Amino acid sequence: MPIRLIPATDNSDFPYAVASSMLREIEGMTISDVDFPAMIEAGKRFGWPQKTIDSHWGMMDRGKCFRFVQNDEPFLEGTMYEDNIFFSFRDRAHQESCEAAIDSMAEILGVRKILR
Repeated sequence: MPIRLIPATDNSDFPYAVASSMLREIEGMTISDVDFPAMIEAGKRFGWPQKTIDSHWGMMDRGKCFRFVQNDEPFLEGTMYEDNIFFSFRDRAHQESCEAAIDSMAEILGVRKILR
């Protein structure tokens, strides 16, 4: 099950600059572009509303999103968005090995961790 780190409250901002730096500074981290056109096409097939599609085009234009894959344990991977970090996992064992690092990031950033 994916995990997201989101703002601490519905009225607070996500600490993008700190979170982005934190991910980029992790040993063995590889950063790449998000394939927004492919993501949007998949979203259309899933019935995304136009507002969501336009939002994703806007994120692409602002250039603040990136994919990350850690090449060392615990092998964090996911997508950094402007207002959250989305962590993805290959299986339950992978998720369990990453949870301590994700919990630590959430505490340092002062954000909430949600499962979805």
